[in-house]
Amino acid sequence: MDVIYSLYPVDFAQENSEQGELLLMDYQGVKLYARHLKGREYQVEQILSTEPQDFLKKSIAPGAVIKM
Repeated sequence: MDVIYSLYPVDFAQENSEQGELLLMDYQGVKLYARHLKGREYQVEQILSTEPQDFLKKSIAPGAVIKM
């Protein structure tokens, strides 16, 4: 039996291992986790911010595709 200590649900950890690694990025001054898709495209998975306005930006909402 494995023991996993995480702030996220177990399903989140298993899902990420199947789809690839999450990258911590700084995009337009906002720290976020994103998953590499292809070329320079990344899909936003989670926003790491204490600024409420950052969560209202559609361009960096979870699921949005960003180009670096």
